[in-house]
Amino acid sequence: MRYLAIVSVLLGLFFVNLEAAAEKKVGFTDAQVAEAVKKAPKLPIYDSISEDFEINVKLVDFIDFTDPNDFHDLFDRGTSKIEEGPAGKYRVTAAHRHSLVSVRWKADEKDKPHLLVWEYPDDAERQICFFTHESKLSGRRNIDWSLETGVNCGHPLPLTNNMQYHTFFFWPTDNYPVAMYMNWARNKVPAAASRLWVYRVEGDHLPPLQVEEPDPENPRIIGGIHNWSLVPTKGIFGLNRGTVMDHIAEYHAFRGDNIISWPVVSNNTWGFRCKIPSWDGGNGRDTVELEQILAACEKHKIKFMPVFNTGIKFKMKGKDNKASSQAERRANIEQGFKEFINTYGKSKALYGIAFETQDLSPKYTECSLDEFRKSFGSLKAFSDFMKSIAPDLELYHYLGSKNIHAQYFYDGDQVFKRWEDSKKPWSEHLAGEVNAYWKTNQRDPKELANDGIHTVLSYQSDDYKIFDTYYQNPRAMTYWDLEASQARSDLFDTRKALIWNTFYEGYIGLAPTNWLYLKVWVAPDFNPAGPHALAAWMQSMQHRDRDMLLFGAWNNKGAGIESKVRKMAKAFRSLPPTELKDVAVIGDSPVKVRSTQFKGKTYVNLVNNTTYAHELSIGSKKVMLSPYTMETLILDGKKTVKAKGKVNADYVRWLNTRLDAFYASYERLRALDKSAVPAAYLKHYEIAKALCQDKKYYAADNALGHGVQEEINLRISILKPRELTVPKHSSNAALTADLNAWPKQAADWKTESEHIGTHLFFPNLWHGDKDLGARIRCFHDGETLHFGIAVSDQTLTAKDACAMYFSGENYLKYATNSEKYESNIAIGIPRSGKELAISGKYGAKGKVTKTKAGYTAVFSVNVKELPLKDKSIGWLFMATDEDNNKHLNPASWARKQVLMYPNDPNFPYWSDARTCVRLILDQ
Repeated sequence: MRYLAIVSVLLGLFFVNLEAAAEKKVGFTDAQVAEAVKKAPKLPIYDSISEDFEINVKLVDFIDFTDPNDFHDLFDRGTSKIEEGPAGKYRVTAAHRHSLVSVRWKADEKDKPHLLVWEYPDDAERQICFFTHESKLSGRRNIDWSLETGVNCGHPLPLTNNMQYHTFFFWPTDNYPVAMYMNWARNKVPAAASRLWVYRVEGDHLPPLQVEEPDPENPRIIGGIHNWSLVPTKGIFGLNRGTVMDHIAEYHAFRGDNIISWPVVSNNTWGFRCKIPSWDGGNGRDTVELEQILAACEKHKIKFMPVFNTGIKFKMKGKDNKASSQAERRANIEQGFKEFINTYGKSKALYGIAFETQDLSPKYTECSLDEFRKSFGSLKAFSDFMKSIAPDLELYHYLGSKNIHAQYFYDGDQVFKRWEDSKKPWSEHLAGEVNAYWKTNQRDPKELANDGIHTVLSYQSDDYKIFDTYYQNPRAMTYWDLEASQARSDLFDTRKALIWNTFYEGYIGLAPTNWLYLKVWVAPDFNPAGPHALAAWMQSMQHRDRDMLLFGAWNNKGAGIESKVRKMAKAFRSLPPTELKDVAVIGDSPVKVRSTQFKGKTYVNLVNNTTYAHELSIGSKKVMLSPYTMETLILDGKKTVKAKGKVNADYVRWLNTRLDAFYASYERLRALDKSAVPAAYLKHYEIAKALCQDKKYYAADNALGHGVQEEINLRISILKPRELTVPKHSSNAALTADLNAWPKQAADWKTESEHIGTHLFFPNLWHGDKDLGARIRCFHDGETLHFGIAVSDQTLTAKDACAMYFSGENYLKYATNSEKYESNIAIGIPRSGKELAISGKYGAKGKVTKTKAGYTAVFSVNVKELPLKDKSIGWLFMATDEDNNKHLNPASWARKQVLMYPNDPNFPYWSDARTCVRLILDQ
């Protein structure tokens, strides 16, 4: 198995050609809805919603997922159940990726703003995706989107063990839309939700956030970027082409944004959303979109910044860059920009022009900046040309990793090896690694400093979660520490930042069974749960006082947490354009304090970039800052700002707990293998411990980070993997396909939902053990190791497969990024006949018998031929299942699901021996 080529995913070459379905009937009545509304409990945060959002709402539906008698149509494949935990009572999904619970709810009126409020528990390491769906979406991959967002509960942030609330502003197209919550990518820890309140926004209007900006002609810029206009215009803000642009601009103004951005020029991938004839952009319905969004932005008094993707294979006058001379390219580029400025330059909403969205543009060395450098001789020559035709239009480029799905550190093993040898603090080492990466990709910070194009530093805040499952990179927590690196931020002298999501997709393959409409693919944006939701934004502000904060992704970054975004936007936009300077804080508070004076007033900005609330005194005024929030104080006159505060004791306890855990892990790994923890690891701990003892708590938190701890844990998991014992038993009895007749002394292992493997493009449409499950029995007699495996699989197809994997040494190697299984025994599947023989490595022999439930394999291997070490060997059982599913990812390797026993993946289970457990032959 391997991932679908990225280009194929992006270009959507394998669309499912289906028409939008008609809305299906529901099994409940409007009278039942009215009664539910009448009896609905008060939303625990209703008062704060009314205050935060400054809107009036009326309840129009209420769903209780914890009530088994709730009348709403609910679809869960029969795998969800009601449980109680620290946060309360809730309904959990199954414990595998893409397991879901979905429900239909009653809209009050089509194409009018509704507010959905999800209640979910923040009491386990959950990854919960919330999304919507409607009948008029066709289900086509990379064409249809719904409102798709999610939360990461827990690690590396503390759990609150309380219910939290996730908000959706939505313009329904159906009378009875679908709402879903899903276990996005976790094994063993299911998604969960408790209740769902549905409100209609009274007045059918979202009022703009009111902010008194110190300099309205030169405000601080904050707002949302979508990486393609088709995303917000197809399902997030409704499907009515006549109203959707207005909904988009209204929502962003309501949220507190004063800018919207998305690509409008890209004929090398997604096409044009504006008219530039000399660039072969001017035909089709979509080329009027820029006019429409500029008009909507003018109406709602916000700005729009178009993004240009004009790199490799970009066509001008019928030729791409390889078919044109440098002089031709320059002349054509100049002509196209002149056409653009002549057509759109007079719009009051046009803010500037940006280059490259990382999810849509070609990779670095092949994108717009590289093309301009080649065609004009330098970026400065290009920016001088742009100033000559549009003096008031600023230019920007987004800088992060080089393109879609691209990790900064593909060689994670070597990143750690170089750090172990460098004697540098971890955070500084990561900055150096990124600097080398940027230079390799022609993004040298020094060379870009004076080119006339503003660098917008991308905080790819979800990478630590994306890459741990996207590529099954167990070193992905390194990216959390990279985001926290002050040294990385300091590489670019820029006050402009982008909070970006690296396109987190999943192929869920939902078929239109029951009332559920076809939906094959989603790409939600995630933030930390509850009070930690704005962690990425505050991390950016911790590093530098910013004058531009953009945030975006494939879907709608900031959706679900609008209340927090509005408060942040108000605090940010209330600041003057001048850069604030640090204020020394008396005491041990970790809060960052900055101030400046502007037009006879003193402005104080407070940033809490920690996991706990802290109280601070600014003069005689006390301010309580919640986790990951900021406040702005405005004082009359020119004041000398004095700040004083103490650290929250809970933050200190949490930090000390992490320090203790780090040292305990260090000692445990040292006991396993001293060479696995060079001196750099102890020094890392000692630096953080000393800072904590000096009461420099934020510095200690940042110095300790999480990536080094995860590396130690990874090495422990490899050097001391999970152990399963095979009993020793002598038996002359014939071993048959009836596993109940096997000796009672034999091991007896059974799979559950948590043994369905995580895979980005496997829908995992699992509906119980009969769909796919296994029972494994085994024992040995000193000479022979016997296995009996009964697999339940309702539909046997040509693409189903089954195998047992073994590893003698590779599964115990920690220092590399890849280690292959040394061997496997294929278990044939008798699809038409009754039996198949098994033979292979280690003298394997036996047979597979077809059963009513699926098939049963009974075979043995020669113990003396096994590459045993201390009477043990690496081992894994795996079965893949296809079921002739019509809505799989369109790739030859795609399957419906895969079953593993056990399921403790770190590296990719389909190729890496470190997924094995240690199978011990009892003596």
